[in-house]
Amino acid sequence: MKIMIKYRLLIAMLAATGAVVVSMFLIMQWSIGRGFLAYVNTMEEDRLGRLAQVLERAYQANGSWDFVKDDNATWSKLVAASRETSDLDRTEHGERRMTPPPRRFPTSPGIPCRRASNTVSREGCCCSMRRR
Repeated sequence: MKIMIKYRLLIAMLAATGAVVVSMFLIMQWSIGRGFLAYVNTMEEDRLGRLAQVLERAYQANGSWDFVKDDNATWSKLVAASRETSDLDRTEHGERRMTPPPRRFPTSPGIPCRRASNTVSREGCCCSMRRR
C-alpha cells in the first residue's frame, strides 16, 4: 500500500516538530541545571566564607579549638552566628520568612502625604519626587 504525499508530509512535519520540542526540552533542562548549580555553589561559598570569619574570631578569642572540641552546642552557636539573617526574619516557631516590602506612598493628587504635612501635588508625592 502506497502512502499519499500529503500524509508523508504530515508525518515529516510531526516528526520535525517533535524533534524540535524534545531538543528544546533537553537544552532548557541543561541550562536551568547549570544555572542553578552555579547559584548553589555561590551561596555555599558565601556561607563558608562567613563561617570561616566566625571561626577565625572565635579562635582568636580562645587561642585554641579546645572550647569547641567536645561541645556540640558551641559548634551549633558558631554555625548559627555565621548565617546571614539581614533579609530574613524568624517567627516564634523558628521558621524563616521574608520581610514585607516597604509601604508605598500615595501618588494621586489631593491625597495627603504620610511623610510630610502637605498634600500630593500634580507632579506626585514629595517622596516620589526625591527618587527622580
